[in-house]
Amino acid sequence: AKAIKFFTRRYIILLISLLSIVGIIGFLQGRELLDIVYVLVAQLVSSVPEGLPLVVTVVVTVGAIALSKKKTLTRDLPSVETLGSATVIASDKTGTITAGKLAVKDVYELDPEKLRFGAVLCNDAHDYKGDPIDVALIRWVEDYKEIRDRCKRIWAYPFDTKLRLMATINEVKGTKKLFVKGAYEELKKMSKNSDKFQVIEKEVSSMAENGLRVIAIGVGEGSSKEPSSWKIDIVGLIGFLDPPKDGVKESISIAKKAGIKVIMITGDYPLTAKAVARDVGIWEEGNQLLTGIEIEEMDDKKLYDALKKTTVLARILPEHKHRIVSILQENGEIVAVTGDGVNDVPALKIADLGIAMGSGTEAAKGVSKMVILDNNLKVIVDAIKTGRVIADNIRKVIYYLLSTAIQELLLVSFAIIAWLPLPLFPIQILWINLVTDGVQDKAFPFTKEEGDVMNRCPKKSEKHFFDRSQVFRVVTFGLAVGLTCLFLFIYLMGRYSNEIDLTVIFTSVVFAQWTNGIQAQKETQPFFKDIRKSLTINPYIFGGVGIGVVLQLSVLYLIPDLFNVVPLALEHWVYVLFVALFAFGIVEIRKWVEYFIDKHRK
Repeated sequence: AKAIKFFTRRYIILLISLLSIVGIIGFLQGRELLDIVYVLVAQLVSSVPEGLPLVVTVVVTVGAIALSKKKTLTRDLPSVETLGSATVIASDKTGTITAGKLAVKDVYELDPEKLRFGAVLCNDAHDYKGDPIDVALIRWVEDYKEIRDRCKRIWAYPFDTKLRLMATINEVKGTKKLFVKGAYEELKKMSKNSDKFQVIEKEVSSMAENGLRVIAIGVGEGSSKEPSSWKIDIVGLIGFLDPPKDGVKESISIAKKAGIKVIMITGDYPLTAKAVARDVGIWEEGNQLLTGIEIEEMDDKKLYDALKKTTVLARILPEHKHRIVSILQENGEIVAVTGDGVNDVPALKIADLGIAMGSGTEAAKGVSKMVILDNNLKVIVDAIKTGRVIADNIRKVIYYLLSTAIQELLLVSFAIIAWLPLPLFPIQILWINLVTDGVQDKAFPFTKEEGDVMNRCPKKSEKHFFDRSQVFRVVTFGLAVGLTCLFLFIYLMGRYSNEIDLTVIFTSVVFAQWTNGIQAQKETQPFFKDIRKSLTINPYIFGGVGIGVVLQLSVLYLIPDLFNVVPLALEHWVYVLFVALFAFGIVEIRKWVEYFIDKHRK
């Protein structure tokens, strides 16, 4: 939307300036002022792509419907187009990259009984429902209900995202026991059995390098509710296996090929995060891994420089995630962020594309632009692909509307400058706008993918919609076909009556724009390179042409007087078909030239 507004303002200024100059020239030539005003106003109305906002809305709406069929719900329509411009995906690990269905895979026991007690007492899961880690622990300790019945909970310290731990006080055999469960680094700070640290850390590293998510469990005496006063003994480690989701590895490969950087964000131990990221293809040799502590020690410039090579962020807190997204955006990245909890809300809110999980909290969904029903990175990559097709269709309709407008504008302007009679009446100019743009541009939202849209790097909207190649193509068609119609008009003068001359030019402009619309369905691929694809990429465009043909023939043969035209004989149609084929051919030649140039570069 911003890119279109940016272009529209400048286009209108240029258009008004050009028409004003042409109007002054026409007035100085002694033409009737009223005739000039009528023509220029009609030309202004025709040249302004007033249907563009509507068509863009239809394009993104059709895209949103397509995304819903791929388990992606859109809460903000403009975000559908933003998808295609995404340069970074900052994704949570658990539940998006991995299955989120944890199972205890490895255990290191210093005190087996206390470890089992801590696993089920410092635990909020019930009936196998709750946090994935808690559920995995009660599945591991089969008699967890019996233990809980014997050891009543007195007090609980809910999971703290900053300390990365939770704690409870339970009555065990008449004594109050403190159970703490969480990240080993945090439990180490309050542990009394420092003589075991070297052995414990070796086990932590071993589990993490195997891709296991590791937690430590500690037990202490007393009933203090202040974490700073807790003194515990670490009684063991538990490693959980969280396998990657189906299709994630392939999707990450597709994203990389598309020039999209995937960053995995997790609260896990660094070695665990790195192992998982390596398995799915996010982390490769030469990449960096950053932890939350390292991020806190960097200023924004150093952090962005580090993020250029970083693909894994471990031990990350919500405020770290928010800062990372903000810094990436400040440096021109278009960032898609996933999240499911209340703590993710700040990052989701500022992201270019906040994506909430369908199983997430209402708070996360409320600030997100999209919600994916299947918590899988594959769904996000598929959505980006759809977003790119949508962006391509917007680009194509912009080309079509502008190139046809320039064609008419140059035809009329050059005729006035060359002291020629006006080649079109005002009513004809308005009719052309209706019978071409009015029936064809509504078909563009249904154009299928032209090629592998994930085989190119992302572009920002303003560059994708209005880059140099787009301007060159618009001007090439407008200038070539506009001049051709002008030269045809000069050629016809004196050979036929003025009524026939005007009718031939009028109808030629219409047919040229229809053939341009057919060509516009494929931006880069020549029509005759794959005729079957050209005919099936958007069958609706031919329906639009069919409607237009009926309307145009009705004007010529049923109500000619209303539009200042006359019925055309067969010999006159030769000129019309010549212009239509020339318009089709000039685009086809341009495509073949670009095709061979691109092929030579590769």
